[in-house]
Amino acid sequence: MKAIRKRFPFWQTGGSTFPLQGGRRKKKGSLKKGGSVIARPMCGQQKILAAAFWVYGWRSLILSAFCVTVAVGSEYLWDRIRGEETTITDFSAFLTGLLTALLCPLDIPFWKAGLSAVLAIIVGKQLFGGLGRQPVQPSIVGKLLVTPGALPLVDPLGWFVLPSLIILWWKRQAGFFISLVYTGLLMAAGFPIRSGVLLLASAYCMQNDDTTPAGKWQKWTYVLVGTGTTLLLSVIFPFSFSIIFGIFLINMFYCFFNRRTL
Repeated sequence: MKAIRKRFPFWQTGGSTFPLQGGRRKKKGSLKKGGSVIARPMCGQQKILAAAFWVYGWRSLILSAFCVTVAVGSEYLWDRIRGEETTITDFSAFLTGLLTALLCPLDIPFWKAGLSAVLAIIVGKQLFGGLGRQPVQPSIVGKLLVTPGALPLVDPLGWFVLPSLIILWWKRQAGFFISLVYTGLLMAAGFPIRSGVLLLASAYCMQNDDTTPAGKWQKWTYVLVGTGTTLLLSVIFPFSFSIIFGIFLINMFYCFFNRRTL
C-alpha cells in the first residue's frame, strides 16, 4: 500500500516534480522543454488522422479537434482553479484529446465526446497527480466511463496505425519490448493485424513513460499478465473492449511489477 501511495500521491497534485521513465524527474518549470517527450508519439497521429479523414470525411477531423479543445481546456481550467502553473504546454493534454477521439465511435454525440475528454483529463490524469503519475493512459479512462462497449472509429484503420507501431519498435522508444511482445502474442492468438484498436492501444496505451516496468522479469510479468487478461476478457466481451479494459486493469496494478516502487 505504501508503494502505491508513493507512486500515485493524488493529494499532491501541486507537487514540484513529475516522475518520468527510468526514475528521472523534471521540475514543473521545465515542462516546455519536456514537450518533445510527448510530441514524439504525436508524430504518428498525423497519418492516422489523414486516414480517418479519407475513410470518414470531415466529421472525424471535427471530432478530433473538438476532443483536443475540450481536453486542453479542461487541463487549463483545472490548473487555474487550483492556482497552479499551467501544464498545457507539455502537449500531454493534446495527445490525450487525440486518443480520446480515436477511441470514440464515429457517430458519438459531441456532448458525450466532450464528457469523455473531460473525464480523461480530470479522473484519468489530474486526480492521480498529473503528468507522470497516472497509472493508465487517461484516454482509456474516458473511453471506459462514457462509451465502454462502442466500437472505436480507429478500428478499421489498422493498416494506417501499423507504421506508428513500427516506428516505435525501430526507434526503441520506452516500452517497445512490451508493445512488441503484447502485439505478437495477441496476433498469434488470433487477433487480427488489421485491428486499429489493437495497434493503437499497443503503441500508445500498453506502454509509455508512465507504464513501463524497469526490471527484466517485471517486464515479462507485466506483458504476460496483460496479454492473459486480454485473452480471458475476449472470451466474454468483444475483442476491442477486451483490449482496452485489459490494458486498463494491468496498468492499474503495474506498480507491483516495477522494482522502483517495491
